[in-house]
Amino acid sequence: MGEDGRSIKYLGLAIPHPEHVHAFLAVQVSEEMLDDYLAEAIDLRFVFKRPKRNRYFLFTLDNENAGRFSLKEIGEIDEEWLPEAGFFSRSHTELENTTYATQQPSTLDIGIDGRWDIQDLSQFPNKFADAYSFMHAMRPSNQRGADESLGELFERYPWRGGFSTVGFYNDLYFRIPRPQRLAVKEIQYASPGTIKITAIPDIAAEIQTMVEAINSDWRKVQEAYKELHNGMSLREFLGRSHREVTLDNNDKAFLERATKALCKVIGFKYLARVHKLVGSDWLATAKIIASFYRRIEELADFYESGKANFV
Repeated sequence: MGEDGRSIKYLGLAIPHPEHVHAFLAVQVSEEMLDDYLAEAIDLRFVFKRPKRNRYFLFTLDNENAGRFSLKEIGEIDEEWLPEAGFFSRSHTELENTTYATQQPSTLDIGIDGRWDIQDLSQFPNKFADAYSFMHAMRPSNQRGADESLGELFERYPWRGGFSTVGFYNDLYFRIPRPQRLAVKEIQYASPGTIKITAIPDIAAEIQTMVEAINSDWRKVQEAYKELHNGMSLREFLGRSHREVTLDNNDKAFLERATKALCKVIGFKYLARVHKLVGSDWLATAKIIASFYRRIEELADFYESGKANFV
């Protein structure tokens, strides 16, 4: 793998060529496709069959100059040059060095019991993925401009409900680098059974802590959520964008107090980060925290009912 002066990434593949002993076929790859390939979501043949901008290049080791090579665009390729199907990144003799090395996911066992229907098999992973995506966004990033980009995402949606919520969590999930996303390793459906997924351990642990906090004092948690929700409803903040509402000092004081109370009872430790990401807007902060709580609560129901358990 290499890149040009504009930081566009390329993958190269050694090929037999009648005129050059050390010839390589190269294609441009997007960050997303490279992530997919390194995470074994696609094989190398797919990368070369679907190159960025449908362009192919040829280079040889004979024209090396201070570690750089000249690329020659070619119009057609020989089908025999393409790698065989099923060649995934694990087949490399040397692993690509990535920025994710210190944050590798590990296998998480989720015990399941009782009778699960199709809706359960959809709802549980979706809510876990939403919670995981949100908590991943709470982690500091060493990538330049990451927080600025994340802040734009947090401020992008009007938070009237419905589309805003679904779009927000989908966007958060696809911001996660492919190697750190949730992946299903195994499902054994029985009573009891197991779902094995890969996840970053400390994120999974924080989700477990909040689930246990909700189930250990459910009434107190419900009271904290209802105070926040009912207070926003009474002030006619629900169904309206935070850009359409002008908060007075009493409104801000209520939202700050009620949101902090909800975060405290569920053990959410990143309220200050959320508040900063939305430009210090307490209404947007409150709506985001409320939506996150509802997802954690639905997960907590699975555990409290016995359908899921921590192994």
